Amino acid sequence: MPSRFASAVLPLRGLREINYMKLEKIEIKNYRSLFHDYEGRASFTLDLGTGMNAITGPNNVGKSNVFRALALALDPDFQFNRMTDMPSATTWSKPVVTLTFRVPTKRMESRERTLLKHLEAYERAVMPKIKKTFASQGIVKLRVTIDGTAESQGTRHEVFVANGGGARKLATDDPISIKALSQFHKCFHFVMISSGQSLESLMEGNFRDILHNVLRENLKEAYTGAEESRTQYLEELQEGLLQPLAGRIGDELRDLFPEIASVDLLPNVLSLEETLAKMQVRVSDNAITDLGEKGTGVRGGLIISILRHFAEVGKRSMLFAVEEPESFLHPAAQEHLRVDLEALAVRDDISLLVSTHSPYIVSRDPQAKVFALAKLPNGGTALNDQARGDEPHAQVLGGLFRDRLFVEWLDRSAAAASEDTKLTVVVEGGTDQVYAEIALQAAGRTDLLEGLAFLEGGAGSPDGSGGASMAVMQALLARSVSATPVAALFDNDEPGQEAMAMLRKIRSKTGDWGENKRLFNYQRVFEGGHRTFPYEAEDLWPDHLYETFFAENPDMDYLKGKVKRPRPDTGWHYDLTMLAKSVFVGFLRERVTAEDTARWVQLYEAIWAGALGDQPVRSS
Repeated sequence: MPSRFASAVLPLRGLREINYMKLEKIEIKNYRSLFHDYEGRASFTLDLGTGMNAITGPNNVGKSNVFRALALALDPDFQFNRMTDMPSATTWSKPVVTLTFRVPTKRMESRERTLLKHLEAYERAVMPKIKKTFASQGIVKLRVTIDGTAESQGTRHEVFVANGGGARKLATDDPISIKALSQFHKCFHFVMISSGQSLESLMEGNFRDILHNVLRENLKEAYTGAEESRTQYLEELQEGLLQPLAGRIGDELRDLFPEIASVDLLPNVLSLEETLAKMQVRVSDNAITDLGEKGTGVRGGLIISILRHFAEVGKRSMLFAVEEPESFLHPAAQEHLRVDLEALAVRDDISLLVSTHSPYIVSRDPQAKVFALAKLPNGGTALNDQARGDEPHAQVLGGLFRDRLFVEWLDRSAAAASEDTKLTVVVEGGTDQVYAEIALQAAGRTDLLEGLAFLEGGAGSPDGSGGASMAVMQALLARSVSATPVAALFDNDEPGQEAMAMLRKIRSKTGDWGENKRLFNYQRVFEGGHRTFPYEAEDLWPDHLYETFFAENPDMDYLKGKVKRPRPDTGWHYDLTMLAKSVFVGFLRERVTAEDTARWVQLYEAIWAGALGDQPVRSS
């Protein structure tokens, strides 16, 4: 899916020649609402995926506290306030953040190789008899603690964790420790973007230093040239334009004060760093507008574009923590933004965390993870559930909605929208799909099943039964998350006709759901079929199959009733019980022949033709 926010093409995992550092685990103890469980001896812990990591949950559940804890650990200038940052129940405790990074031990960058060498020395200094260090396994464990009395604002201490060393560490002024910490900060950049943050406020933090480092490392010649131009400009002002005035002032002052030797006028020319930090961004569409006058969505998109550029040209590993990137974006734009974020996260040198209230931001990539947070009765934040991107998300996203069924519909829609899917057909119940598969396989028309994904509208209902109204919701959600065509197939009974009428109304607003293009019912394959007769999937099977089925089960109460179908058709409409339908499926698998499947082939050829528009219709 193309992105409207960034145009840079980022290399995918496996195409890079060098591996970098990636954040693997976050452990937080006694910071804000992230309490330590002293009875269970457990801290708040997130085991991250190698792709995009999304943190979800209701408002005021503690999502932003996770990001603040990361800033506390990785940004030396981040302010700690003991009054607001300490858990109210354990004001005597020390906030501790432990971060675990993974560095592939083969083909690593020289920075990481030097870091692991210093960490090997660090761990062996802490644990002289250790057999296997974390560093030898490509593991970096940074622990940041805030020490100090309750009356102080606290003192920040950075140490590394030695394998088997527990709380043992080197002193912060130990030369080995100094080398290891210095090298770590040369390997890693951290950027946190708060919800709705402007570019101006972002530039006031460590983001500005990262911008300068990236420019200096990637565009060294241009950066040096800009510095030289600034110096030359300053000299020309001072020695050229301002020199006569400085000389005149000096002469006048010496007449009054003979002890004055000279006067220099020093123009206030901002440093290159300050100039870049104060740069303005103008956006041209129908008019030229300063970025600050654009909406929050546009500003957020620009910041994400800058992050992608950092990732593309930077020489260091980076951790991006982005709060609510979907703010003020409509759902389609949120999906585009998710694609951008996924492109960031697949890189080996990028670790990405986002907090979100939107299911459209959460990645379905197998390498991604999503975490659901919850508030405990004592005010603490807990990890309620987690899932990989390709696992069902109903458990982790259910808290964003009143009804978990909505997320289950999204799960099924996302699962159907695979790369191999060319068409998704939403049906009311499970037998609609099973009948079609049995018929098309028996007909030798498996080509009509290739690239076809079924979605059962009622799959998430408590009793597992289908339903036309649920199929409408499933169809709309499938359409919203998929770039592939989505068609809906209904019975011709009253609920089915009401569902089709609902989608026709939506069509008048959106242009989707054209009848016999994306909207179908079983009445379509009955020539001259009566519009109000309740045709359903069972009507597509010939009568002789039912006669044989009932003859073989004479003692079973499988039939609720039967009526003649309208002329010119001469067959019967059989109303089977729910139990009979499940038994009938097994019967069909054994008895159906190609001669029994004509209506099924006709229907699915029509569905493919309608969905593909002017593309060639599938035929045998």
